[in-house]
Amino acid sequence: MASGVVAAGMLGTIGRPAIAEQMDDWRLLPRNERTTELYFTNIHDMPAQQNPQLVAFAVRNVEHHTVTYRYVLTVQPDNTNVERQVGTGTLTLAHGQSADIQKSFTVLPLGIHVFVKVTLSYKGMNVGARVASKQTQSIHYWLATSASAARKEKL
Repeated sequence: MASGVVAAGMLGTIGRPAIAEQMDDWRLLPRNERTTELYFTNIHDMPAQQNPQLVAFAVRNVEHHTVTYRYVLTVQPDNTNVERQVGTGTLTLAHGQSADIQKSFTVLPLGIHVFVKVTLSYKGMNVGARVASKQTQSIHYWLATSASAARKEKL
């Protein structure tokens, strides 16, 4: 009888990784949430018009592994479909780390409103995926500009 208990115990231990893997495939086991946070840090004190314009944003890694991020800062006037790149960068963050980034650019008299966008690209995990894939997310805001204010600054 003792040998039967030992054999059953060994079988239970040998088959355990396969069972756990199958349960994981069926999404029956808890998983770590993997995400990257991207947000503006100066949204409450952004002036409507100022040259140079300061954009401050943060990236926080909650992906449960080290990730290299690439960001692109673009502006686009509302009267055109042309995006102008005004800043880029790369940063590597370990799990739980965050970085505050500040970039400044000059707003030209491009139109009445300018669309300011930060786009973040990185290799991350989709929910339920086993292999990392390219992820992209972005944040944006509208900046009110006027041709008359731009002309006054040049004088």
